[in-house]
Amino acid sequence: MITKRALEICQQAGASIVEAARLLKATRHAPVSKTVDEVRTEFLASKATRAKRSRESLSNDTKSFADQFGEKPILDLHVGELSKCLTEMPVKPRTKKNRFSYVRTMFRWARRMRCLPDTETEIARRSRDLGRGMPGRLGG
Repeated sequence: MITKRALEICQQAGASIVEAARLLKATRHAPVSKTVDEVRTEFLASKATRAKRSRESLSNDTKSFADQFGEKPILDLHVGELSKCLTEMPVKPRTKKNRFSYVRTMFRWARRMRCLPDTETEIARRSRDLGRGMPGRLGG
C-alpha cells in the first residue's frame, strides 16, 4: 500500500522511485544547521535532570565559548578558532581543563543530535591534540 502511494507521488512529480531514494539517502543524515548559541541552549536543556551544581558548571564553563562564537553556525567552527579561544582564556589551568571538557561534551552531544555530521568533525578528531597542548594536561 505504501509502495503504491510512493510510486504515485513520484509519478506526479515526474521523478522515479530511484531518484526519490537517492534524495532521501543524501538528505536523511544531513546535519541540522544551528548556531553555537542554539546548540548550547538545547544542550543545557537536555541536562535539566542533572543536579543543580552540575547544570551550573555546564552553563558557566560553556558560556565564554558561546559568548565568542554564539551567532556562528556550529558547522563553520575550525580547530584554530577553538584552540585560540580556549588557550587565551585568562583563567587557571584547571578551569581551562573544565571548559575544554564541557565544550568537547557539547560537541559530542551536537553530533548525536545531528547538528554536526555523523563522521568525526575536525574539532573532535583533534581534540586530544588540542588538549595535550594546554596547561593542566587536558588530553590525558
